[in-house]
Amino acid sequence: MNSTDEDKYDLWSPVSKFCKPRKKWLLLSGLLVVLLATAIITPFAVLVWVPNSQRTTTTTTTTTTTTTATTSTTTSTSTTTTTTTSTTTTTTTTTPLNQTYICGSISPYTLWTAYSSDGMTMTISTTTCHFNSTPLYFTSVSGTSTHWYLDGYNAIYVSSQTGFTIYAHSSVITSGSLLLNYSRLYQWSVNWIGYAS
Repeated sequence: MNSTDEDKYDLWSPVSKFCKPRKKWLLLSGLLVVLLATAIITPFAVLVWVPNSQRTTTTTTTTTTTTTATTSTTTSTSTTTTTTTSTTTTTTTTTPLNQTYICGSISPYTLWTAYSSDGMTMTISTTTCHFNSTPLYFTSVSGTSTHWYLDGYNAIYVSSQTGFTIYAHSSVITSGSLLLNYSRLYQWSVNWIGYAS
Protein backbone atom coordinates (compact mmCIF):
# COMPACT_ATOMS: atom_id res chain seq x y z
CA MET A 1 0.00 0.00 0.00
CA ASN A 2 1.54 3.33 -0.96
CA SER A 3 1.00 6.62 0.89
CA THR A 4 -1.76 7.82 -1.46
CA ASP A 5 -3.81 4.66 -0.82
CA GLU A 6 -3.29 5.09 2.91
CA ASP A 7 -4.83 8.56 2.81
CA LYS A 8 -8.09 7.08 1.51
CA TYR A 9 -8.80 5.28 4.80
CA ASP A 10 -9.37 6.46 8.34
CA LEU A 11 -6.22 5.84 10.32
CA TRP A 12 -7.85 6.61 13.70
CA SER A 13 -9.35 3.13 13.87
CA PRO A 14 -7.47 -0.19 13.85
CA VAL A 15 -10.36 -1.56 11.78
CA SER A 16 -9.63 0.90 8.96
CA LYS A 17 -6.14 -0.56 8.44
CA PHE A 18 -7.69 -3.86 7.37
CA CYS A 19 -11.10 -2.90 5.98
CA LYS A 20 -12.13 -0.73 3.13
CA PRO A 21 -14.61 2.05 4.10
CA ARG A 22 -17.70 0.08 2.97
CA LYS A 23 -16.75 -3.00 4.98
CA LYS A 24 -15.96 -0.85 8.01
CA TRP A 25 -19.41 0.79 7.76
CA LEU A 26 -21.12 -2.62 7.61
CA LEU A 27 -19.14 -3.81 10.63
CA LEU A 28 -20.03 -0.71 12.66
CA SER A 29 -23.72 -0.78 11.64
CA GLY A 30 -23.93 -4.46 12.62
CA LEU A 31 -22.43 -3.64 16.01
CA LEU A 32 -24.94 -0.81 16.44
CA VAL A 33 -27.86 -3.17 15.69
CA VAL A 34 -26.59 -5.65 18.30
CA LEU A 35 -26.24 -2.91 20.92
CA LEU A 36 -29.73 -1.55 20.23
CA ALA A 37 -31.28 -5.02 20.39
CA THR A 38 -29.54 -5.64 23.72
CA ALA A 39 -30.77 -2.33 25.12
CA ILE A 40 -34.37 -3.11 24.12
CA ILE A 41 -34.42 -6.69 25.44
CA THR A 42 -32.47 -6.21 28.68
CA PRO A 43 -35.10 -4.42 30.83
CA PHE A 44 -37.63 -7.18 30.18
CA ALA A 45 -35.26 -10.10 30.65
CA VAL A 46 -34.50 -9.31 34.31
CA LEU A 47 -38.08 -9.02 35.54
CA VAL A 48 -38.96 -12.00 37.73
CA TRP A 49 -42.30 -12.61 39.41
CA VAL A 50 -42.52 -14.91 42.41
CA PRO A 51 -46.13 -15.74 43.38
CA ASN A 52 -47.25 -14.99 46.93
CA SER A 53 -47.70 -18.70 47.64
CA GLN A 54 -43.96 -19.22 47.17
CA ARG A 55 -42.93 -16.23 49.29
CA THR A 56 -44.91 -17.02 52.45
CA THR A 57 -45.76 -19.99 54.63
CA THR A 58 -49.25 -20.32 56.05
CA THR A 59 -49.91 -22.07 59.36
CA THR A 60 -53.46 -22.89 60.44
CA THR A 61 -54.13 -23.70 64.10
CA THR A 62 -57.52 -25.08 65.18
CA THR A 63 -58.53 -25.06 68.86
CA THR A 64 -61.67 -26.83 70.08
CA THR A 65 -63.07 -26.09 73.54
CA THR A 66 -65.81 -28.29 75.02
CA THR A 67 -67.75 -27.21 78.11
CA THR A 68 -70.06 -29.64 79.90
CA ALA A 69 -72.48 -28.56 82.60
CA THR A 70 -74.48 -31.09 84.63
CA THR A 71 -77.39 -30.15 86.84
CA SER A 72 -78.97 -32.66 89.20
CA THR A 73 -82.19 -32.21 91.09
CA THR A 74 -83.34 -34.75 93.66
CA THR A 75 -87.01 -35.11 94.47
CA SER A 76 -89.34 -38.02 94.41
CA THR A 77 -88.26 -38.38 90.77
CA SER A 78 -84.63 -37.89 89.72
CA THR A 79 -83.93 -35.51 86.79
CA THR A 80 -80.50 -34.96 85.24
CA THR A 81 -79.83 -32.25 82.66
CA THR A 82 -76.57 -32.19 80.72
CA THR A 83 -75.57 -29.24 78.52
CA THR A 84 -72.58 -29.46 76.19
CA THR A 85 -71.19 -26.40 74.35
CA SER A 86 -68.47 -26.76 71.73
CA THR A 87 -66.48 -23.81 70.34
CA THR A 88 -63.96 -24.08 67.50
CA THR A 89 -61.48 -21.27 66.82
CA THR A 90 -59.29 -21.28 63.70
CA THR A 91 -56.25 -18.99 63.49
CA THR A 92 -54.34 -18.59 60.22
CA THR A 93 -50.88 -17.03 60.37
CA THR A 94 -48.91 -16.05 57.26
CA THR A 95 -45.17 -15.78 57.75
CA PRO A 96 -42.87 -14.28 55.09
CA LEU A 97 -40.06 -16.55 53.97
CA ASN A 98 -36.54 -15.23 54.34
CA GLN A 99 -35.47 -15.20 50.70
CA THR A 100 -34.46 -12.79 47.99
CA TYR A 101 -37.35 -11.37 46.02
CA ILE A 102 -37.26 -9.46 42.72
CA CYS A 103 -40.26 -7.75 41.18
CA GLY A 104 -40.57 -5.10 38.50
CA SER A 105 -42.89 -3.46 36.05
CA ILE A 106 -43.33 -0.53 33.68
CA SER A 107 -45.14 2.55 34.99
CA PRO A 108 -46.92 4.38 32.18
CA TYR A 109 -46.04 7.88 30.99
CA THR A 110 -49.48 9.10 32.12
CA LEU A 111 -48.24 9.11 35.76
CA TRP A 112 -45.83 12.05 35.21
CA THR A 113 -46.95 15.27 36.93
CA ALA A 114 -45.48 18.78 36.97
CA TYR A 115 -43.11 19.38 39.87
CA SER A 116 -41.39 22.70 39.30
CA SER A 117 -40.78 25.22 36.54
CA ASP A 118 -38.07 22.96 35.15
CA GLY A 119 -39.02 19.44 36.25
CA MET A 120 -41.59 16.71 36.69
CA THR A 121 -42.18 13.84 39.11
CA MET A 122 -43.71 10.37 39.20
CA THR A 123 -44.87 8.42 42.24
CA ILE A 124 -44.76 4.71 41.51
CA SER A 125 -46.85 2.16 43.41
CA THR A 126 -45.28 -1.24 44.01
CA THR A 127 -48.12 -2.71 46.09
CA THR A 128 -48.71 -5.55 43.62
CA CYS A 129 -45.23 -6.88 44.47
CA HIS A 130 -46.04 -7.40 48.18
CA PHE A 131 -42.47 -6.70 49.29
CA ASN A 132 -41.68 -7.90 52.85
CA SER A 133 -39.22 -5.04 53.39
CA THR A 134 -38.19 -1.84 51.61
CA PRO A 135 -36.36 -3.01 48.48
CA LEU A 136 -33.57 -1.42 46.49
CA TYR A 137 -35.24 0.18 43.48
CA PHE A 138 -33.63 0.73 40.06
CA THR A 139 -35.16 2.71 37.18
CA SER A 140 -34.71 3.52 33.53
CA VAL A 141 -36.86 5.58 31.17
CA SER A 142 -38.04 4.40 27.76
CA GLY A 143 -39.96 6.19 25.06
CA THR A 144 -40.20 6.85 21.35
CA SER A 145 -37.91 9.90 21.32
CA THR A 146 -35.82 12.39 23.36
CA HIS A 147 -36.07 10.50 26.67
CA TRP A 148 -32.26 10.45 26.64
CA TYR A 149 -32.35 14.16 27.56
CA LEU A 150 -33.74 13.38 31.03
CA ASP A 151 -31.57 13.63 34.14
CA GLY A 152 -32.11 12.54 37.72
CA TYR A 153 -34.78 9.90 37.20
CA ASN A 154 -32.57 7.18 38.68
CA ALA A 155 -32.44 8.90 42.09
CA ILE A 156 -35.07 7.24 44.31
CA TYR A 157 -36.96 9.26 46.94
CA VAL A 158 -39.42 8.27 49.68
CA SER A 159 -38.88 4.56 49.09
CA SER A 160 -40.97 2.04 51.02
CA GLN A 161 -42.42 -1.45 50.64
CA THR A 162 -45.32 0.02 48.68
CA GLY A 163 -43.64 2.49 46.32
CA PHE A 164 -41.21 5.32 45.63
CA THR A 165 -40.93 8.71 43.94
CA ILE A 166 -38.61 9.95 41.19
CA TYR A 167 -37.97 13.43 39.83
CA ALA A 168 -36.72 14.30 36.35
CA HIS A 169 -35.38 17.41 34.71
CA SER A 170 -33.35 18.13 31.60
CA SER A 171 -30.37 20.32 30.84
CA VAL A 172 -31.62 20.53 27.22
CA ILE A 173 -35.39 20.95 27.70
CA THR A 174 -35.49 23.54 30.49
CA SER A 175 -39.26 24.09 30.72
CA GLY A 176 -41.19 21.82 33.09
CA SER A 177 -44.42 22.20 31.11
CA LEU A 178 -42.59 21.31 27.89
CA LEU A 179 -41.08 18.26 29.62
CA LEU A 180 -44.56 17.16 30.69
CA ASN A 181 -45.87 17.61 27.14
CA TYR A 182 -42.95 15.62 25.72
CA SER A 183 -43.49 12.86 28.30
CA ARG A 184 -46.96 12.29 26.87
CA LEU A 185 -46.09 12.91 23.23
CA TYR A 186 -43.09 10.56 23.31
CA GLN A 187 -44.51 8.13 25.90
CA TRP A 188 -41.72 8.33 28.49
CA SER A 189 -42.55 5.29 30.63
CA VAL A 190 -40.49 4.27 33.66
CA ASN A 191 -39.08 0.75 33.79
CA TRP A 192 -38.41 -0.20 37.40
CA ILE A 193 -37.25 -3.18 39.37
CA GLY A 194 -37.16 -3.78 43.11
CA TYR A 195 -34.77 -6.13 44.89
CA ALA A 196 -35.62 -7.16 48.45
CA SER A 197 -34.03 -9.78 50.66
